[in-house]
Amino acid sequence: MNNLSLREKAIIYILFLVVIALLAYLFGIRTLNNANADMQIQLQELQARKEQLDLLKQENQKTQGAIETLKSDIVKYEQSFISEMKTENLEKYVLDEFEKAGMPFLADVKSEDVQMEAIVLADGTSSNDSVNCKRIIAKYATTDGYEITQYNLNESNYDENGNPRTSYLKDMLNKTGVYNEENRYGYQEFIKALATMEKADPDCVKITKIGAESTHGYLTLTAAIDFYGTTLTNRQSQESDAHKAKFYGVWNGDGVDTKGGFIGMPYKVDNPDSLWNGILIDPNELNGFIERPFAAYLSNARFTQLLSEKGLEKIVGGGIVAADSDKVPEPTPAPDDAA
Repeated sequence: MNNLSLREKAIIYILFLVVIALLAYLFGIRTLNNANADMQIQLQELQARKEQLDLLKQENQKTQGAIETLKSDIVKYEQSFISEMKTENLEKYVLDEFEKAGMPFLADVKSEDVQMEAIVLADGTSSNDSVNCKRIIAKYATTDGYEITQYNLNESNYDENGNPRTSYLKDMLNKTGVYNEENRYGYQEFIKALATMEKADPDCVKITKIGAESTHGYLTLTAAIDFYGTTLTNRQSQESDAHKAKFYGVWNGDGVDTKGGFIGMPYKVDNPDSLWNGILIDPNELNGFIERPFAAYLSNARFTQLLSEKGLEKIVGGGIVAADSDKVPEPTPAPDDAA
């Protein structure tokens, strides 16, 4: 090596450095470049995968939102029906609403199941789920203005010791047969109760029938209220808080103008705007003892006696006898009248 010239030594060193650089490139830089290229490809693949996952995440979020919306809609529809219908609860709600409106004289209440159509699935089979309907039919009596009312034996005929309230009973008898406008009521109270139920919950309760019948000088009023419930095999919700608290009804029968007329024949029409002003009810409808759900038994008995002794015209202070009542026998004069 010592025999080499300086120029030869320089050439050898240069070749040595070239070999080292070549080896460094082959085993270092090239390897790193290849690794970098591989990582770039992986990065691109991962970025593409991330974009796919981001899209799936967005779709999952949308799907979850749609699921929550669907659940909310299912709960809304489920709770628009009554989950568990009990006849005693339904009847209590109806009677309470009438009583709160000042219409307590219940003549009759009954319930019946209304047949509903089966739910047919897309494949033509019948579903295990069903819509149920229970109808409550309540019948009430208005008052007549001539008899003393009594509800659930209030006011009582007896004092706290069980003795007859003589002065009260005597006053009842004296006032029976004397018209008291404030004591003739019921129709407006009946309508008020229905109007209250009308606004409660139109989804699950419907008032389907309303009737008014002239009955011996007072009105018999009838309403049929349908309550709708469901039987669901996979129910998603509990009974709504509103339904747990009480039950509801709806009515759409207002808007009828009856000015100048009347619904139901009173004992005597007293309305200057009416074509029937001054007309008396057919006395045939008042013959004998007639049940009046609104009246105390004693008052009703006395009123029946007064009709028999004095006749309707004298009790109501005169009036025009209906044309179809000319065959009604004259009432038997009371002893003091005969005198």
